[in-house]
Amino acid sequence: MEQRFYFNERIDKAINKVMDYPLTIVSAPLAFGKHTAVEEAVKRVKEQGVNVKWIVLQKEDRKNYLQYIKDRLSEPKEGKMLYILDGCQTDGILKQRWKYELSYETWNKDMHFICIMNKNIPMNGIHLNHTIHSITKEDLELKEKDILKLYQLNGIKITYQTARILYEYSSGWAGAIMLGIREYHYNRKIMPGIGVGELLERDFINHLTMEEKEVLFSLYQLKEVTLDQIGMLIGDKNDDTCQYISTVIDKNPFIEYDMIHDTYQIQMVLYHYLKQGVKKLPRAIQKRIYTRRAKWFESQKDYKSSIDIYSRLEEYELIFSYPYQLSELNQCLDHRFLEKLWEIMEHSPDYLKCKYPRFPLLVAGIFLLWGQERRGNRILDEIEENLNEVLQLPKRMEEQLRGEIYFLRSLSFGYHLNQVEQYYKKSYELLKGNSTIYDNGIVFTHGIPSICHLYYSIPGQLNKTIQKLKSCMTNYYR
Repeated sequence: MEQRFYFNERIDKAINKVMDYPLTIVSAPLAFGKHTAVEEAVKRVKEQGVNVKWIVLQKEDRKNYLQYIKDRLSEPKEGKMLYILDGCQTDGILKQRWKYELSYETWNKDMHFICIMNKNIPMNGIHLNHTIHSITKEDLELKEKDILKLYQLNGIKITYQTARILYEYSSGWAGAIMLGIREYHYNRKIMPGIGVGELLERDFINHLTMEEKEVLFSLYQLKEVTLDQIGMLIGDKNDDTCQYISTVIDKNPFIEYDMIHDTYQIQMVLYHYLKQGVKKLPRAIQKRIYTRRAKWFESQKDYKSSIDIYSRLEEYELIFSYPYQLSELNQCLDHRFLEKLWEIMEHSPDYLKCKYPRFPLLVAGIFLLWGQERRGNRILDEIEENLNEVLQLPKRMEEQLRGEIYFLRSLSFGYHLNQVEQYYKKSYELLKGNSTIYDNGIVFTHGIPSICHLYYSIPGQLNKTIQKLKSCMTNYYR
């Protein structure tokens, strides 16, 4: 079935203005409908008796299109002419060159030019004596209503909600939307995002080096990011990585700079591609990207996300060796994450549990605080077994570890203050100072043992505190 294209009112007006300006710049990424729009403009001007000459520039001429225009302006008149210069490329001084090389007085009133560029050029603020007309990505992209009408024009009935989903996955990319229509005619299925990856790779991804691809995919699952955050996600900051960042941002039509918030906005079409594409990268690159992302989450104190990534990578040592605080872990917990912690304890190698006993103690404390005494005590039993049979620690370190175990076991007794007191006394004798597991952030939020712990290291205060709690807290628990 032949596909039909829909020109909305915005594009229609832009096309009709081509002959009102000496120069029209059509700039947008690949498959945004540039040539379709220009072909429609050519069709309309031919009906007005305008001669049209379509020139595909050779590689060596693509940056010299301004000189080509100047040469044509000096030629004798042959009636009204419209030149299409296909494949123009620009540099960073585009505005200045237009200003100084193509003043309004130089134009032959019967000559008009359309320059087609495979890169979106923001035209804000360019008003050079009404010399230049622009058709940009923003003009060519299809909004929800446009997608709805385009599908209807091709004999496919969809709802506005479906059109919104299609827009989210395509960012109004005409080529991707047309591929979706073609896919529907083949399979009778609406498939958001179909063909987007193919277009992105052809237009952009395949032109990047492997290092630049790694920089780009480091931005997966982010919708906006600052330059500093990009640097953190990449890790090693040097001249090469800065150049890679610059290249990726400059070449990418779907990363836009938000001047007001000083952030780079990642459009949804690229967001969805990166989210899926990162899974297809070589394993070594994937691992580097995921590890850096986990470290970035750690710097943001998002330990749930960092631990989740490390566990998927089976980088258990990075989990066990990190100096988490019990209160920090407890704040980000939910039942799903509790299961994740249990899974980590089940699958992590024994030598790590011996090398870094603090993390198993933290996890045991978490389970006990959440009322899962069986799991918490099982972890503590395993630590005690390692302490008795495997670990050869100096006496002071062994006492510290046993003190932590006694201290954590007290959590399983709830409001049974006699047992709490018994374990606290044992813990106090061994620790000879504050617990390294139970930080002050948790003290004020969880039950009797926590309140006791605030005072237990102060001589003479433990018994007084327990007696005071017996008189008021027992009734509370009842």
